[in-house]
Amino acid sequence: MITIILEEQLKQGTAEWHDLRNHFLTGTDAIKLLRGYTPQQILQAKIKESNSFKGNYWTNRGHLLEDESKDIYSQVYSPITNAGFIINDKTSQNIGYSPDGLVGDDGFVECKCFGEKHHLQVAKTLSPEIIAQTQWGFFITERDWCDLLLYNPDIEDNNLAYIVKRLSPIPEIQEKFKKLLDL
Repeated sequence: MITIILEEQLKQGTAEWHDLRNHFLTGTDAIKLLRGYTPQQILQAKIKESNSFKGNYWTNRGHLLEDESKDIYSQVYSPITNAGFIINDKTSQNIGYSPDGLVGDDGFVECKCFGEKHHLQVAKTLSPEIIAQTQWGFFITERDWCDLLLYNPDIEDNNLAYIVKRLSPIPEIQEKFKKLLDL
């Protein structure tokens, strides 16, 4: 069963949200899982490191621009529902995901607001971390598609400043998640 906790109930970035995430494998952990760390190793490390990273210029910038990016998407493509956290109980492991938004019953969005160089690199080729994170999103939400929103308002060319990449589940990665979580 999938449980969606809307952002009105649990706002992303709050202490309560961080506390909950510390007990779950999430999208940011997916790359570690794919690289051979066990769920137990990942969760133990999360608890030890839970309050060590307070953000930096780029994370703060990303949080500010994320809302702008979602507003543009909602106006041009489809309305976004903000979700605080999604839990899927298909395994005995605590697994969850915090999408940047849900679109209808079939899609979700992830927003990335990088500096110009990284933005343009990701527009050409997705990093393993982004692939792992979005594939984890498919694994948890069981949705059909993800629109990856790449937004950098500092780029003068509007065709490059805002890019939407439609992603689909990758069966090999979905199967690997199942195997790693004993499904």
